[in-house]
Amino acid sequence: MLKIFRYHRDPYSTKNGNLLGEAQWEWLENELMTSTAAFNVLVSGVQILPGDRYPVAECWGRFPSQRERLLKLILASNAKGVILLSGKNKITEITSSGLTHSWMEFHVPSMKYVMALLFTYANLVLPWEFRPTQKSFYGHLNWGSIDIDWQHKPHPIAVVKTRGADDEVKLQYTFESTPFQSESPEQDASECRAPRLIPTWQRLLWNGLFVGVVGAFLLCIPLNAVILLWLVWFFVKKGIAMVCPTNIDSKKTN
Repeated sequence: MLKIFRYHRDPYSTKNGNLLGEAQWEWLENELMTSTAAFNVLVSGVQILPGDRYPVAECWGRFPSQRERLLKLILASNAKGVILLSGKNKITEITSSGLTHSWMEFHVPSMKYVMALLFTYANLVLPWEFRPTQKSFYGHLNWGSIDIDWQHKPHPIAVVKTRGADDEVKLQYTFESTPFQSESPEQDASECRAPRLIPTWQRLLWNGLFVGVVGAFLLCIPLNAVILLWLVWFFVKKGIAMVCPTNIDSKKTN
């Protein structure tokens, strides 16, 4: 089920805005509520579950009520084998863009190493609470596949794989063809939490450290430019003084 979110999306500044539009919501609700499929794959152009992204990032988390509505629908529908596939991050994304560029293979050659350094630092420092583990990411060129084992007992399973340019499996996740069990979909949807939830103070600490280091790095760029210009001016002045000492002395005398 491929959802189009940009066409109907309200501006991010809209309070309680809509991502999909009511017509698309009605279609999605009908598909999930009546689904008899062993697996239901929901594809979104931006991430759905993570709530630990920065405010400028495109994600469902910027419309909390819409994210909660989708989770409630999934829990209430009893649809089996629900898999959420999303992209936008250029990191282990199972979408077309991962085939052509990624954070570690940036499409602007002159910026490649800067972006790779920033990406690596972010993944080492930031907690990324919605990952199964801190190291569950892959930043190079990649493509994805879903392999279904219909013979698996007691339920069929779907294996979602991220492969690198060398065709080797870099990440792998397994989903069973079973529905989510929830006696209170509305409450469970509102209380959906990250699998590796950390204390608020720790989250603020790591985010502050990341922003501080990146900010200091960016501030160093104009500072170094000023220092470079001063050095150029200093050595040019010295060079002129060495080449034309008499002219400079006569000007001083006059």
